[in-house]
Amino acid sequence: MTVQDYEMRFADILSAEIKAIPQKISTLFDVAGFPHYETVISNFYAFYLTPDAGHGLGDLFLMALTDIISKKTGGSRMFGDLNVCTVEREVFTTNGKFIDIVIKEPSEASNESENAIIIENKIYAGLYNDLDEYYNYIQVKRIKIGVVLSLRKETMLPATYV
Repeated sequence: MTVQDYEMRFADILSAEIKAIPQKISTLFDVAGFPHYETVISNFYAFYLTPDAGHGLGDLFLMALTDIISKKTGGSRMFGDLNVCTVEREVFTTNGKFIDIVIKEPSEASNESENAIIIENKIYAGLYNDLDEYYNYIQVKRIKIGVVLSLRKETMLPATYV
Protein backbone atom coordinates (compact mmCIF):
# COMPACT_ATOMS: atom_id res chain seq x y z
CA MET A 1 0.00 0.00 0.00
CA THR A 2 1.21 3.49 -0.77
CA VAL A 3 1.01 6.52 1.51
CA GLN A 4 -1.83 7.83 -0.67
CA ASP A 5 -3.76 4.54 -0.20
CA TYR A 6 -3.41 4.90 3.57
CA GLU A 7 -4.47 8.56 3.39
CA MET A 8 -7.63 7.56 1.52
CA ARG A 9 -8.31 4.64 3.88
CA PHE A 10 -7.99 6.83 6.96
CA ALA A 11 -9.35 10.10 5.49
CA ASP A 12 -12.02 10.42 8.20
CA ILE A 13 -9.48 10.12 10.98
CA LEU A 14 -7.01 12.47 9.29
CA SER A 15 -9.64 15.18 8.79
CA ALA A 16 -11.30 14.84 12.22
CA GLU A 17 -11.18 17.78 14.59
CA ILE A 18 -8.47 17.38 17.20
CA LYS A 19 -9.66 18.39 20.64
CA ALA A 20 -7.38 19.89 23.24
CA ILE A 21 -6.04 17.39 25.75
CA PRO A 22 -6.64 18.32 29.38
CA GLN A 23 -3.56 19.13 31.40
CA LYS A 24 -3.44 15.74 33.19
CA ILE A 25 -5.26 12.64 32.06
CA SER A 26 -4.85 9.01 33.03
CA THR A 27 -3.28 7.00 30.27
CA LEU A 28 -3.07 3.28 29.67
CA PHE A 29 0.44 3.44 31.14
CA ASP A 30 -0.80 5.09 34.33
CA VAL A 31 -3.47 2.42 34.73
CA ALA A 32 -0.96 -0.38 34.06
CA GLY A 33 1.47 1.04 36.63
CA PHE A 34 4.23 1.75 34.13
CA PRO A 35 3.77 5.44 33.37
CA HIS A 36 6.35 6.77 30.97
CA TYR A 37 8.82 3.90 31.32
CA GLU A 38 11.10 4.00 28.32
CA THR A 39 11.06 0.23 27.82
CA VAL A 40 7.26 0.11 27.77
CA ILE A 41 7.09 2.87 25.16
CA SER A 42 9.83 1.16 23.12
CA ASN A 43 7.78 -2.06 23.13
CA PHE A 44 4.87 -0.14 21.59
CA TYR A 45 7.16 1.48 19.01
CA ALA A 46 8.66 -1.89 18.08
CA PHE A 47 5.21 -3.46 17.74
CA TYR A 48 3.93 -0.81 15.35
CA LEU A 49 7.21 -0.59 13.40
CA THR A 50 7.05 -4.35 12.66
CA PRO A 51 4.96 -4.73 9.48
CA ASP A 52 3.65 -8.23 10.26
CA ALA A 53 3.13 -7.80 14.03
CA GLY A 54 -0.63 -8.33 13.82
CA HIS A 55 -1.83 -4.74 14.19
CA GLY A 56 -3.25 -4.78 10.67
CA LEU A 57 -1.47 -1.61 9.55
CA GLY A 58 1.29 -3.33 7.59
CA ASP A 59 4.28 -1.12 6.96
CA LEU A 60 2.47 2.19 7.61
CA PHE A 61 4.56 3.24 10.65
CA LEU A 62 7.85 2.05 9.17
CA MET A 63 7.04 3.87 5.92
CA ALA A 64 6.24 7.05 7.85
CA LEU A 65 9.50 6.79 9.82
CA THR A 66 11.61 6.24 6.69
CA ASP A 67 9.83 9.12 4.92
CA ILE A 68 10.60 11.45 7.84
CA ILE A 69 14.24 10.34 7.86
CA SER A 70 14.60 10.88 4.12
CA LYS A 71 13.08 14.37 4.41
CA LYS A 72 15.33 15.32 7.34
CA THR A 73 18.47 14.00 5.65
CA GLY A 74 17.65 15.00 2.10
CA GLY A 75 18.23 11.44 0.97
CA SER A 76 16.12 8.79 -0.68
CA ARG A 77 14.22 6.11 1.22
CA MET A 78 16.84 3.80 2.67
CA PHE A 79 14.92 0.49 2.68
CA GLY A 80 13.92 -1.31 -0.49
CA ASP A 81 11.26 -3.69 0.86
CA LEU A 82 9.87 -2.59 4.22
CA ASN A 83 8.06 -5.90 4.72
CA VAL A 84 11.30 -7.88 5.09
CA CYS A 85 12.77 -5.57 7.74
CA THR A 86 13.35 -6.93 11.23
CA VAL A 87 12.87 -4.99 14.45
CA GLU A 88 14.99 -5.85 17.50
CA ARG A 89 14.59 -4.52 21.05
CA GLU A 90 17.30 -3.99 23.67
CA VAL A 91 20.24 -4.88 21.43
CA PHE A 92 23.21 -5.60 23.70
CA THR A 93 26.49 -3.93 22.67
CA THR A 94 30.01 -5.21 23.37
CA ASN A 95 30.40 -2.52 26.07
CA GLY A 96 27.33 -3.75 27.96
CA LYS A 97 24.93 -1.04 26.79
CA PHE A 98 21.47 -1.57 25.31
CA ILE A 99 20.22 0.01 22.08
CA ASP A 100 16.48 0.57 22.43
CA ILE A 101 15.40 -0.43 18.91
CA VAL A 102 17.28 -1.52 15.77
CA ILE A 103 15.48 -1.92 12.45
CA LYS A 104 17.43 -3.85 9.82
CA GLU A 105 16.90 -4.66 6.18
CA PRO A 106 18.51 -8.04 5.44
CA SER A 107 20.79 -8.56 2.47
CA GLU A 108 19.65 -10.94 -0.24
CA ALA A 109 23.24 -11.98 -0.92
CA SER A 110 24.64 -12.56 2.58
CA ASN A 111 23.89 -12.75 6.30
CA GLU A 112 24.81 -9.09 6.69
CA SER A 113 22.24 -6.33 6.86
CA GLU A 114 21.97 -3.90 3.97
CA ASN A 115 20.65 -0.92 5.95
CA ALA A 116 19.68 -0.09 9.53
CA ILE A 117 17.95 2.47 11.71
CA ILE A 118 19.25 2.76 15.27
CA ILE A 119 16.66 4.26 17.64
CA GLU A 120 17.27 5.75 21.07
CA ASN A 121 13.98 6.42 22.81
CA LYS A 122 13.77 9.23 25.36
CA ILE A 123 10.57 10.24 27.13
CA TYR A 124 11.45 12.42 30.11
CA ALA A 125 15.07 11.40 30.74
CA GLY A 126 17.99 13.40 29.47
CA LEU A 127 20.06 12.16 26.57
CA TYR A 128 23.18 10.74 28.24
CA ASN A 129 23.68 7.64 26.07
CA ASP A 130 26.83 7.00 24.03
CA LEU A 131 25.17 7.33 20.63
CA ASP A 132 28.48 6.90 18.82
CA GLU A 133 28.94 3.50 20.48
CA TYR A 134 25.47 2.46 19.35
CA TYR A 135 26.11 3.67 15.81
CA ASN A 136 29.50 1.94 15.55
CA TYR A 137 28.19 -1.33 16.99
CA ILE A 138 25.62 -1.88 14.22
CA GLN A 139 27.30 -3.11 11.05
CA VAL A 140 25.65 -2.77 7.64
CA LYS A 141 26.75 -2.95 4.01
CA ARG A 142 25.18 0.33 2.88
CA ILE A 143 23.32 2.91 4.98
CA LYS A 144 22.64 3.34 8.67
CA ILE A 145 21.13 6.28 10.50
CA GLY A 146 20.54 6.99 14.16
CA VAL A 147 17.26 8.44 15.41
CA VAL A 148 16.46 9.94 18.80
CA LEU A 149 12.76 9.92 19.69
CA SER A 150 12.23 12.58 22.32
CA LEU A 151 9.53 14.89 23.62
CA ARG A 152 11.93 17.81 23.30
CA LYS A 153 14.29 19.01 20.62
CA GLU A 154 17.68 17.41 21.23
CA THR A 155 20.42 19.80 20.16
CA MET A 156 23.60 17.84 20.94
CA LEU A 157 23.22 14.94 18.48
CA PRO A 158 26.12 13.42 16.55
CA ALA A 159 25.96 14.07 12.79
CA THR A 160 24.93 10.43 12.27
CA TYR A 161 21.66 10.99 14.18
CA VAL A 162 18.43 12.85 13.40
